[in-house]
Amino acid sequence: MSQPALRLDPLAGGRGATHLQEMITFKPNPHKLRVTPSSKEPGRFDWSVTRDDVVVRQSARSFGSEEASEANGDAAFREITSRWQNGR
Repeated sequence: MSQPALRLDPLAGGRGATHLQEMITFKPNPHKLRVTPSSKEPGRFDWSVTRDDVVVRQSARSFGSEEASEANGDAAFREITSRWQNGR
């Protein structure tokens, strides 16, 4: 007489489901990088990193292009995201 197969499918509620579900649970990054035209210097751009629409960091200076502003802001965004991921 054979034993029933052990169900390991996390979506089917088999053994080990809790651990596997924790491993694959997607938690979206609550931070966003925004690049906007500078309000102080026309023709230039600022960046800000927000969490739940609250600014957590912003550029100290403006940039001559959207691309330059985004590249600089992306470095800050990655740093903040890294700290957020390691803090979970």
